[in-house]
Amino acid sequence: MEDIPRNALYACGGFFMGGRMNRIIDSFRQLCLEGKKEQETDFFREVQNGVYWIPVKYDSKEDMQLQICMIKSARGRTYIPAFLDRESCRTKMKLMKLNYLRLKALTEQQREKVCGLVIDPYGEKIVIDRTLMQLMEKQQSAAGERNAV
Repeated sequence: MEDIPRNALYACGGFFMGGRMNRIIDSFRQLCLEGKKEQETDFFREVQNGVYWIPVKYDSKEDMQLQICMIKSARGRTYIPAFLDRESCRTKMKLMKLNYLRLKALTEQQREKVCGLVIDPYGEKIVIDRTLMQLMEKQQSAAGERNAV
């Protein structure tokens, strides 16, 4: 990561993570810097292979119904916050560990309420809305078809 100038990361909305780099963040930064199809493919693959920590709470002590905590954008859109590790969550809430496919399914189940995910909401704030999810799925399908031939 030393070969990338610090100001380039700030221009992309990034920051240094104290020596601990995450592959999703790395691929996002490369995509921001270079913007090539290869970086886009790498980023999509990292997101789809990722495991995320989601803050949850129970509706009531009697009900014990699990509820996923949401965040709202400045435009009033609702997203599921997807943290890359427990420490980055900075909350005392309970956390549930989910892979990308489960998160995608949650956004589809709550289509009227949820616009997508925000990966690393206190850091990079990588928004993965439903449109981008569909694009990632199409690209993955196309790559699978090319590999099958």
